[in-house]
Amino acid sequence: MVQGEDVLAEVLALFIADVPQQLAGFARRSGRQDAITTRQIAHRLKGTALGVGARQMASVCALVENAARAADLTSGRRAR
Repeated sequence: MVQGEDVLAEVLALFIADVPQQLAGFARRSGRQDAITTRQIAHRLKGTALGVGARQMASVCALVENAARAADLTSGRRAR
């Protein structure tokens, strides 16, 4: 099962490398009240988090996504 473990390690490494960029995107977009892009980033990160089993992170992303959908970016900030 080494091959499966290698794939999992690679997926997790990509996830860990991508998260800081996505979070920086949240910060930039929410600061500019860009609800559409914030929602898209949250949705993408939520799916990725679920894919690697980071359920709590996915839950926070869902809160941000729903807040952005409602164009209320301040409630997404309270989720931190």
